[in-house]
Amino acid sequence: MTVSLPAREGRRVRKRTFNTRLIKRDFTYFVSEIADLFQLHPNAVRRWIKAGLSTVDGRRPLLVHGGDLIDFLNARQARRKQKCGPDEFYCCRCRGPRRALLNRVEIQNRNDGRIHLSGVCATCGTRINRAGSLAKIEEYRRSFDLQTLGERRIRVCPDPSVMCHSDKDGVHAALQPEK
Repeated sequence: MTVSLPAREGRRVRKRTFNTRLIKRDFTYFVSEIADLFQLHPNAVRRWIKAGLSTVDGRRPLLVHGGDLIDFLNARQARRKQKCGPDEFYCCRCRGPRRALLNRVEIQNRNDGRIHLSGVCATCGTRINRAGSLAKIEEYRRSFDLQTLGERRIRVCPDPSVMCHSDKDGVHAALQPEK
């Protein structure tokens, strides 16, 4: 006999990154004040305390120093970050740094100093993107098999499609329906 667990349909997923600039470094906060500051349940803050957030004296009411709270949240958020190597992209589906399929990467100029690199994830086949610097173009050439894309703008297109439906336009006035 198998028992199926009930689905958690009503559960909201909260963000895991918090704005530490809202915290005053030299203040002390009650658990309820921290919960109100980040719009959390007080039990979430109590879980932070069990996970290593230090309190002022360990007695009730629990007080947390603002500097300790900032350090705890910054360290917690830094643990989740994953550094990509010079030949890697961050794949959102795989949730980690991945290499491009066959090291083939398309490159497109954005402006004078920035370029856009895009490829296909070698693991899952999802499109992966990365911004880069034009100054590092030689490093990208050593790491990837680059394919240059032309600009995709209407000003570069030899025959742009122009549809004008203005009564003031004399050339296209004949195309306007009669009123």
